[in-house]
This record gives sequence, C-alpha cells and structure tokens, in this order.
Amino acid sequence: MAEVVPTELTGVVNGDEQGKASGIIHNAGIRRRRNTFTSAGNIAASADTLRLGRAKAGDAIRAFEITATSNMSAASISIGTAGDPDKYLAAASLPNATSGRRIVLPTAAGYAPLTEDEEVIATVSVAAIPAGSLLIDTEFSRR
Repeated sequence: MAEVVPTELTGVVNGDEQGKASGIIHNAGIRRRRNTFTSAGNIAASADTLRLGRAKAGDAIRAFEITATSNMSAASISIGTAGDPDKYLAAASLPNATSGRRIVLPTAAGYAPLTEDEEVIATVSVAAIPAGSLLIDTEFSRR
C-alpha cells in the first residue's frame, strides 16, 4: 500500500525531523488579534478606515472573523493595506446580529509569511456602519 506524504512534510517524514518543517504551516501556533469598534452613533462613515493593527514580518495571515451586535449588512468593508486596500478581502457586506462571517484566505493570499511589517486596515464602503459593536478578529500564525 502506498504512503502519501503532504507537501509540507516532504523530506521530513521522520518524527525526529518534524521540527525542520516550516513553523508557519506545520505545528504552527495560531494567534488572534481582536479589534472591537463600539459606538452609540455610527461607528464609521463610508470611505473611513478602521485600523486592525500592525502585522509583523513573519506573520502569515490566515483568516478574518467578523461579528456584529446589530444589523450592519448595509455597509461593506474591504481588508488590506493603504497601498492595497483589498489585499485580503474585496468589499463584502458586514454581518447582521445573528450571523458572523469567517473569511479564510485562499492559499495564494495567506500562506506565505509577510516579508515586512504592514498596517492592516478595513475600508468602509456603500454605507456608514451603524451603532453597535463590530468585532474583527485577525487570525495568523507566526514561528
């Protein structure tokens, strides 16, 4: 019977050598950075930016989880950087209060570690984000 080894472990199939596999992919510690935006009035107007924190060189951003305490589905956000506002997420509507959104990045966008630090932002479009709380979690691995 054939044994198939995943790409990440090619050349490192011996249990004693698994420490040589990429720490971004194999045995990676997953970290979460939470950003909560709360307001009794509009949280942000269309074209405003929300700062989601500084990703460091070596971070491999994997996913974003977005939840809301009120219906925010009329507003949309894109997630990226000032130079590439939709690097991680093209404009998509925000969730309502009963459902969150988990956006897992495709392999091409999220599995390589960053080569330099970058400020991650969300850009608001279509409509203002209404009153309530908006939580945006960034999930990443780092070795």
